[in-house]
Amino acid sequence: MGDSNILSRRTWMETLAFSVPALGAAMSAPRPPQQPAQPYISIRDYGAVGDGHADDAPALLRALDATRSTAATLFLPPGGYRCGRLVQAKTPCRIAGVGEQSQLIFDRDLPFSPPFRSLFVEGGQNAAPGEDFCHLRDFAIIGQSNGPEGRKDNLLAGLGLQYVSGYLEGITLRKSWGMAIVYHGCWVIDNWVQEPGDDGIAFNASDERVATSLAEDIYIAGNLVENGRFFGRGIYLAGVTRAHVVNNSVRSVVSSGIAVMPSLLTKARSMDVEITGNRVSDAGALPTSGQPLVGIRADSADGLRIQNNVVELSGAQGIFALNCTDLVLSANVVTRWGKFNSAPGLDLRSVKNLTVMGNHVADGSGPVVLLEAPRSVRLLGNYAASNNAQLLQVRGEVTDVIACRNLFVCPHSDARTAFGAHAVTSQALVMASNTIIASKGSRREFDPALRVSSNDVIDSQS
Repeated sequence: MGDSNILSRRTWMETLAFSVPALGAAMSAPRPPQQPAQPYISIRDYGAVGDGHADDAPALLRALDATRSTAATLFLPPGGYRCGRLVQAKTPCRIAGVGEQSQLIFDRDLPFSPPFRSLFVEGGQNAAPGEDFCHLRDFAIIGQSNGPEGRKDNLLAGLGLQYVSGYLEGITLRKSWGMAIVYHGCWVIDNWVQEPGDDGIAFNASDERVATSLAEDIYIAGNLVENGRFFGRGIYLAGVTRAHVVNNSVRSVVSSGIAVMPSLLTKARSMDVEITGNRVSDAGALPTSGQPLVGIRADSADGLRIQNNVVELSGAQGIFALNCTDLVLSANVVTRWGKFNSAPGLDLRSVKNLTVMGNHVADGSGPVVLLEAPRSVRLLGNYAASNNAQLLQVRGEVTDVIACRNLFVCPHSDARTAFGAHAVTSQALVMASNTIIASKGSRREFDPALRVSSNDVIDSQS
């Protein structure tokens, strides 16, 4: 059926070898320099009560000033430290508690004014090494100003960092905007962001003072973001480079579970981003929000590796990429996508140098793969099945696109329906050496816009 010698076994092996970047050669995240062990001072030594009623913000500010001058770590003993105002601190800044028993509780309806965060830590843009250091760990921030019955506009972020490097570890954020970090490298590890009003964890370079610079050297790992409200993404990266998003769990957020975007201010493209080992469940949970309902979203980014993730129950697309180059999708499981509309499981538009290899994409309501204006694309060794009659759809100008050694399961449709080409110009998509399970007794003809060779078409037994 079609040309019999389009893709020999040797040619296919060479294509596989030269099309896939070395996945093991992913970027290594430089760890921010550790600071020497420092003495501790207690917030109670500066007049804090910690009963959840007295306003402890003045004591917190006095204690933070003392840590800067003494290079000490501010200790939050168990208690509820009510803050009747926004708290702004300068680097170097070190705060440690004993987990969720150490709580900073911010009043409801605090003024929506700079710095627009309940707790805001700022370093100098050109600070000397160590002077921009921030280490926050093992305490909770409760954003009372954004409770479920509170206002939906002018939300205050629970925690904001700007021009800092360092670590956020073991922090719990509840009922706030989430974490907002601008510009410098940070490790964000093992935090719990619950009921964020907007983005759960956000890194961006959209600040006039950093011009065209990108937020760089970022490591986001082991975090849980859940039960988003109003709008917002689980993890949001805008204008970043050398970023790693690893082993996080994002569930039930209003917009995209994980999103990689250009800088809002400068439009600089994100580069060299690794998204690995994450679980994204129920992203795009609110169809009336007007937000993208996507599991993982990449827009105008270069050098992305999206691998070994589980994406399930997204409102629309499982993975969506637009205007990207050098993108690898490998060993992901995408399942039960399209709860609210029949969007594609993998929706890939205007992507150049794309490898889709070894993914399991099944049980969604829309087509498995949509390629729009693809250039230099390889679909290799994937499992593709859907409750929709369409599996692989191609449209627009096609350049150097090969689908090889995939298993396509379409027990309720024929090959012509399952594999469609719409307004395809330039080169044809090559389908070779695939296994296709089609409706029993169905037609074996393919769309004439596809170039097919040596595919095994098998009758479904159902």
